Amino acid sequence: MKKTLDEASRRKWCVWVLCAGCVANLQANTSLQKHAAVFMAQQTAALQRDISQDATPAAVPKHNTTRPWVVLPAEATAYVLCYHQFDVPNNRYSISAAKLAEHIDWLRSNGWEIVPLETLVDFLEGRTDIPLKSVVITIDDGYASVYRRAWPVLRKKRVPWTFFVYTDFIGVGSAACTWAHLQELVKHGVNVQNHSKSHAFLNIRGERTEQQYIEFLYAELLQSKQELERRLGTKVWAYAYPYGAWSTQVRDLAVSLGYRALLTVDPQPAKATTSPTALGRVVITSDLQDKLAEILCERTLEVEVVEPLPHQILRQPVVLVRCRVISPSALQSVRIHVGVHKVVSLHYDSQTCELSAVVHVVHSTSQRITIEAEDLSTGRKVANSWQVEWRLPQVQEFSSRQPPTANQ
Repeated sequence: MKKTLDEASRRKWCVWVLCAGCVANLQANTSLQKHAAVFMAQQTAALQRDISQDATPAAVPKHNTTRPWVVLPAEATAYVLCYHQFDVPNNRYSISAAKLAEHIDWLRSNGWEIVPLETLVDFLEGRTDIPLKSVVITIDDGYASVYRRAWPVLRKKRVPWTFFVYTDFIGVGSAACTWAHLQELVKHGVNVQNHSKSHAFLNIRGERTEQQYIEFLYAELLQSKQELERRLGTKVWAYAYPYGAWSTQVRDLAVSLGYRALLTVDPQPAKATTSPTALGRVVITSDLQDKLAEILCERTLEVEVVEPLPHQILRQPVVLVRCRVISPSALQSVRIHVGVHKVVSLHYDSQTCELSAVVHVVHSTSQRITIEAEDLSTGRKVANSWQVEWRLPQVQEFSSRQPPTANQ
């Protein structure tokens, strides 16, 4: 396929940015400078061949309302709902089983799809996609009313859900689930995960010595995990912080112990840029049980992608990103990020709503390109993203290898 002059020009510009950046950042490395010079000469020669094949200038594609390249609808958003007890009178953390059924029916009739927690985590880790409007159902603590009142509703309506239990509570009195209850739930496909050993505040050291505090954290994070896995025969990979309380030390230890997902009670929706180790939840209490429509009102951004296209495989480390944001209201603080990789330049035209940026990656990676902005009419952050994959030739992965020589 012939390349237009415009495409060739962009290629030449990207090559110059790559090489100039490498030489500027690593001036002391003579072999790398030589390699960059050779590489640029090769690409320039290829560029000249491309231009000679088709010397007709071509304009950079502009927005076309009749034939958009790829339109990404509002970004996938997932709310994680957190329930506790059911049909317990005079309890703020209890709602009726009938109200739970009403919530499920309302969600489904209003375009929300209930997905398993693991599907959401896979999405946040870049392994899969989720429906545009997704909801995850979680229930905390381990109360028997969950087994007796909520589970029949969830089972009848075929709803995936996760049960976070703390092990010291299991089998203690008539208000708690027994291990037999949990084993039956697991047998029927319920995802039982960890909510600690004693439901204590993990972020408070109190009067414990440093050694005592570490031992306390290991009991709450690891001992409880091991007991659940031993008694239920399942893999425990998610942890809901008691009271939503955590610290950097607690989070880092939990990750080191094998937890993929860590859940708080920060009522923020999950998007592609959300870390699975900082996953917020909306706690449904008796005073919020009739306000589900108000809770699930986060608006996201529609984006028309020009380049690179979703799921495109990229062979060059320096890539021009172009898109147009589609919003009924004015936006400010429009920005773009691609994981931890460098955005070299960014331009946003508030009149045409067109955004362009140059992204420079240093190794092969699968990443989401994320566009974020602030909606001036609501003051809320809106966002959207799409997945692309960089497959760089080995010689271009400068930062992860010994610098190549000019002869390579």
